[in-house]
Amino acid sequence: MKDSFSFNSGATNMVKLKGKIVSDIIYDHNYSGVHFYKLMVSTERLTDGKSDTIPVKLTENLIDISSSHIERTVCVLGQYHSFNRYEKGKSRLQLSVYASYIDFMEDLGDKSYRNQVFLNGFICKPPVYRITPKGCEITDILLAVNRRSGKSDYIPCLCWGKDARHAASYKVGDKFATFGRIESREYYKNDFVFTAYEVSSVLTWDKDKMYTPVIEQLI
Repeated sequence: MKDSFSFNSGATNMVKLKGKIVSDIIYDHNYSGVHFYKLMVSTERLTDGKSDTIPVKLTENLIDISSSHIERTVCVLGQYHSFNRYEKGKSRLQLSVYASYIDFMEDLGDKSYRNQVFLNGFICKPPVYRITPKGCEITDILLAVNRRSGKSDYIPCLCWGKDARHAASYKVGDKFATFGRIESREYYKNDFVFTAYEVSSVLTWDKDKMYTPVIEQLI
C-alpha cells in the first residue's frame, strides 16, 4: 500500500488522511465528462480525542460506488481544493479533499499520521490576529494555492501562539507555506447548523526558510 506522499520541492498542495468512512457515497458533480462522487471520512485528533469529519471527492475508478463502505478504514492521498457554491443568492466557500489515491486498511496505525496537509501559496487577505477568552493567540489567514491548471484554491488557515504573532505581520502577496491538519467545526446561524473547515497549522515557513527537508521527515 502506498502510505506516503511522493514529495518534491515544487509541491504546493498535498493531503493524507487515515480514518473511517462515515457516509454512503453520493453523486456530486460532473467536470469535463468525469463524474465525481462524495463521501465523508472521520479522523481522530491526536491532542483532544475529538474527531474531524472531512468531505472527500473521488472518481469511480478509485472505489466501487455501488457498495456501501461505511465503517471501513481507509487511507486517502490527494489535494485540498476549494470552490464557491451559490445558495439563495449567496456565495459559500466549499472545501473538499480531492482524492488521487485511496486504499482500505486493516487498522489506522500511528495516530500522528492520520490527518496531514501541506500548503504552499500566498497570503490573499490581511491576516487577522485575535486573542480568545481563554487567552489563546490565533491568527486567521486566507491562503491562495495555485494549481497547475492556473486556477487557485483559497484555504482558511489558523496559526497559534508565537506562529500567530509572526503570521500577523504578513502582507497580502507574501509567500507562505504551512503544514498541519484539516479541522471541522459546527456553528449555528439563523437556527441552521453549518460546518466550517480550516487548516490548523503546526509548522509555518516564509520565503526565506527551507521547508523541504522537514516535510520529507514528517510525511
